[in-house]
Amino acid sequence: MPTLAVEERVNELETRVSVMENKVGKPDLFLIEKEEIMKARAGVKGLVELKKKVMGKWKSKASSVEEVRSMRKHKRGY
Repeated sequence: MPTLAVEERVNELETRVSVMENKVGKPDLFLIEKEEIMKARAGVKGLVELKKKVMGKWKSKASSVEEVRSMRKHKRGY
């Protein structure tokens, strides 16, 4: 495809996107299905429970980041 044809196609697509954006705009209100809300709540609940289990259990003198760096160095043979 010649460069001019590609440029024309890109311009055409940009124009179409611009028109769509003007028609749609940013919604002030959007709807979420009850199932989606329940999934989100379950996910948040699981994350909070995991945080409670893990929180305060790090017993090393080095931070978790330092431990990960050390592990990577060991695996790479530095």
